[in-house]
Amino acid sequence: IAKEALQNAGVRIATEIESHVLLKRAIERVEGRTGGPAASSVKPILETVLRTGIDTAELQRFGSPRAARFALIALEYESELRRRGLVDRSAILWRASQLELEPLALFIYGYFRARKEEIFFINAVAGEESIYHLPCHANPIFKVNAQWAERLKVWGWILDENDGESPASVGSEAARRFVEPGSRVELPQLEACSYPDIETEVRAVLGKAKALVSNGMDPSDVAIVSRDVKSYAPLVSLIASEYGLPVKIELQAALFETFTGSFISLVLDCVENGCDRDSVIHLLKHPYGTGISGPQWPTVQGSRITGVEQWKAVCNEIECLDWPDSAEIREYANHLTGALERFDVRAKSGRYARETNSYSCFAEALAETAKVERPGKVTLAFFIATVREVLASVSVDFATTGVGIKVCEPNVIIGGRFRHIFSVGMAEGIFPARSEDNAIIDFHERKRLMKEGIEFEEAAEVPRWEALSFYFMLRSARESLCLSYPQLIGKEVKIESPFFAQLGVEPVRSRATVVASPSEFLRSNLRNAVVTDPDFPAARRRYEIELERESIDACGEYDGMLGEAIDVSARTFSVSQLTSLGQCGFKWFGKNLLRLLPSDEPETQLSPITRGSFYHRVLEIAFKKAAAGGDIRARLAEVLDDAFVEAENDAEKFDLPQLVNWDLQRTEHLEILRRAIAAAEFIQEDAKPLVFEAEFRAEWEGFQLCGKIDRVDRTADGLAAIDYKTGSAVSSGVQNVEGKANVDLQLPIYISVALPKLFPNETVSEGVYYSLTKGKRIKAKSEAEDLATFAARARAMLSTGDLSVGPDVELKACTYCDLDIVCRNGHRIVRKRPSK
Repeated sequence: IAKEALQNAGVRIATEIESHVLLKRAIERVEGRTGGPAASSVKPILETVLRTGIDTAELQRFGSPRAARFALIALEYESELRRRGLVDRSAILWRASQLELEPLALFIYGYFRARKEEIFFINAVAGEESIYHLPCHANPIFKVNAQWAERLKVWGWILDENDGESPASVGSEAARRFVEPGSRVELPQLEACSYPDIETEVRAVLGKAKALVSNGMDPSDVAIVSRDVKSYAPLVSLIASEYGLPVKIELQAALFETFTGSFISLVLDCVENGCDRDSVIHLLKHPYGTGISGPQWPTVQGSRITGVEQWKAVCNEIECLDWPDSAEIREYANHLTGALERFDVRAKSGRYARETNSYSCFAEALAETAKVERPGKVTLAFFIATVREVLASVSVDFATTGVGIKVCEPNVIIGGRFRHIFSVGMAEGIFPARSEDNAIIDFHERKRLMKEGIEFEEAAEVPRWEALSFYFMLRSARESLCLSYPQLIGKEVKIESPFFAQLGVEPVRSRATVVASPSEFLRSNLRNAVVTDPDFPAARRRYEIELERESIDACGEYDGMLGEAIDVSARTFSVSQLTSLGQCGFKWFGKNLLRLLPSDEPETQLSPITRGSFYHRVLEIAFKKAAAGGDIRARLAEVLDDAFVEAENDAEKFDLPQLVNWDLQRTEHLEILRRAIAAAEFIQEDAKPLVFEAEFRAEWEGFQLCGKIDRVDRTADGLAAIDYKTGSAVSSGVQNVEGKANVDLQLPIYISVALPKLFPNETVSEGVYYSLTKGKRIKAKSEAEDLATFAARARAMLSTGDLSVGPDVELKACTYCDLDIVCRNGHRIVRKRPSK
């Protein structure tokens, strides 16, 4: 009715794009800054002001400096709208209530919250014999309704105190219990449940809903209500599809949250970053991208390919991302549209109704943006920012189906009637939702402004409306109500909503028991050992393995308990391998026996291990080049650049990964090495380097060892073993008897085993770690008793085949370990080893 009245008055409702562009311009005029980033923060409070008809001139006069600046923006925005004969969508009812309206005889039901703009419009348009159903009650949550009811009486309305609830239903009885704590009529149709997690909750609720529909219930008679539909919608949609259950999810999603929007965002990233390697890889691997074929992937992964010209050799479509630095918005819009056509996004999005709708909405929004934005050339950065604002401000339906079980927020079903209602997410902080202050006009300032006749929603009104929403939701149920909450959402523990206590019910712990899909049927059979499939024995075996791994039983073969001895004398260990074994048996088992490797992902910078190896190689080459000179430190500084280049290109001994912006990164690495060489502790004054990367083979405590010492110096006190470290502290050692990884193994073996083997007649003085990044020496100590204890424990582990998961108590061994997805260290290991 309000829209029609505005249309008759020659006023058009502004589109989302028009509103956004005009708001940006208002911010730019008032504050002299780019309006895009500020528009999103201003919009919520602006909608409140426009919706309730607050006088912005008065707000400018009495508000704080921050509120006064906002008021100027609102005034400028409204002026822009009026000049164009437009009205903001938020102001429809208020603006229409100011018009000369033809009185209509109306019956108004379902507008149960007395909102200022609704009351004013209803009073303005309602003629004689109109009826407005506005629930009132002695309970404080009806305070605002009661106040407006009194004002309506002053305006000539006749108050009828009969609530009209006849006959009684489970919903009306539950609502009465909620607002009248003394009323405790038994309601067997009212169910309260708690579930372990959100997925279990959704499966249980959808399972019950499917049972109702399967027994002949019309899906439109069932509703699933959540105060946080955005969090529940993806899971409900996925599981409902699995169950073959039609659902109608009433939710708006921003364009960037859709597949189509995410692909457009990646196109913008590529253009903005000059089609660098990572941006293009993400684009091509998107479901709407062309993909990267198997033979091409190793080439792409191991290269520094960047820019449109280089990428064209891999994917011809990339040439459409070569855009000018400045152009008119229409020209840029044509470039973007052409890129989407080149990647055939329209056809790919056509497989899903939601994505088809998203593509159409974006195309219309882009065309409208090109029309309403300022004419003339703009920069590429401006256009990209503008399109990102479109993706954030334009919304589409989360689901396009118009039939099925309604899934919505509580306020959507107010005034409706459903035979069965399931209210999910009934946890504290979700329903009722927390009161959130506004950064521009907070609750404290609202209280002050109210004395000046400027009325914003007060802080107490938020919990009152939450309670009213729940009350009206209860009244919408005719035959049954099921209230539930998950005890865990992600990693966040949840507690029950206070609404349970106000209803006088306590949630019962429950689990999903209804088998509602073929996959759940198979899982049920799997757990109960019912053979229904030729592949069942293998699946059952895998299930039993998982049960064993998660049980409190001792570690088994899938945790590293091999059950057979490993011949120590038949293997050669590096010092690093032996350290790995002493940190966690499974870590050594996974890397050295199973030879498990981490997934091969593109790197943006050198990993700690690769960086250490590269620094070692650079210094090895530099020492060899400087050996014939005089002052070793000065000679090293002279040859360092050449050594760095040689190490970069030394693919035979060290294959440096191809990194984006390596030309910039190498400068930093060179500077670190220069500082390391210049530091006083790099080489002692009386020291002379003898050998670099000294290889050795020796026997220690029954272990055959091999390894390399980074550098051996001859000093006045004897030989010194120098080991380079890229960190600022000594790496974690092997575990001591208390399970702490603080026993250093490397230097003691260098001193007592390697150096005597390499230099039989020489005196050994010390072993030190040298931090290349800090430019100082780091000493580490290990007691002989600790070393002997470790050696005995390591031999026992190998001889018994006990390589089970057992990191140190501080989990230092896990810091740089890639086997977490295999070992699954955590609560399950604690269960198996309570003592740790």
